[in-house]
Amino acid sequence: MTLANKITFLRMTGIPVFMVMVSLGGFWNYAAASF
Repeated sequence: MTLANKITFLRMTGIPVFMVMVSLGGFWNYAAASF
């Protein structure tokens, strides 16, 4: 995989992964605060 392909791949996959991580982080913060 070339560097350009890797950057494009990370750009395409990094955003959804980041959004999932943020949503999971918010969920765990909410769960920890509720207990």
